[in-house]
Amino acid sequence: MLKGISRQIIEVIQTENPYFERAFLVVRPVCQEMPAEKLDKAACRFLEETSPHSGLKRARQQKCFFGLLFLLLGGALGAALTILFFLL
Repeated sequence: MLKGISRQIIEVIQTENPYFERAFLVVRPVCQEMPAEKLDKAACRFLEETSPHSGLKRARQQKCFFGLLFLLLGGALGAALTILFFLL
């Protein structure tokens, strides 16, 4: 629901989001005098940052990183214990 008639609203039709068809962004009164191109770029950047897939990609990368880290640490610990076992 949109209230007020003196507000500037940006409608983004191509959200590239599997869940949402359109987005309506209300421009702050302080920023209404900015060029339209700058507001459009800011709106697209905002929607890209709030994409549901951006968090999934980051979480997958972190999971992969920590899995590899634990694998390397486990291998180093196993090698150290093997060397200690054969030296003693």
